[in-house]
Amino acid sequence: RVMRESIEAAAQYVKAKHSALDISSEWRKKFDVAVLATFMGVPKEGPSAGITIVTGIVSALKGLPVRNDLAMTGEITIMGKVLPVGGIQQKVRAAYDAGVQEVLLPADNLKEAQGLPSYILDAIKLTPVSTIDEVIRLSLITDYAGDA
Repeated sequence: RVMRESIEAAAQYVKAKHSALDISSEWRKKFDVAVLATFMGVPKEGPSAGITIVTGIVSALKGLPVRNDLAMTGEITIMGKVLPVGGIQQKVRAAYDAGVQEVLLPADNLKEAQGLPSYILDAIKLTPVSTIDEVIRLSLITDYAGDA
C-alpha cells in the first residue's frame, strides 16, 4: 500500500510539474506508470523510494539515463519536497557495499548519515537534497546523445 502511494505521489508530481520538466502534458494519456520491484523476498515498505520513482518516471519520459554511480532515498510530497526516511545508515552502508560513489539523501537525514564510520564517509559522497528539482538536476545525464 505504501509503495503504491509513493508511485501515485510521484506520478502526481510529474503531472503537476510537467511543463517545468519539459514533458508534454499528454504523457498521462500516452503512458501508464508501472514499477517493477525486484528481489521479491526483500520487504519494500515505507516511502523511501519516492525520489527514485520520480527520477525513473522523468528519465523514461525525457529519454535521459540516470547516473549509474548514484544511489538515492527519500520520501516525496506532491509539492516536490523531499522528506526524511528511516534506516539511513543502513542504506548508505548498502550503497557503499555496492560500490556507489554518491548518495542523494534527504537534507534532514544528513546528520544521522554522518555518524557512519570514517572509512565509509571517506569513500562515498553524501549529497543532501530538499526538493525533487535538485534530485532531477543531480541524477539525470542531460548531455546524453542516445545510442549513437
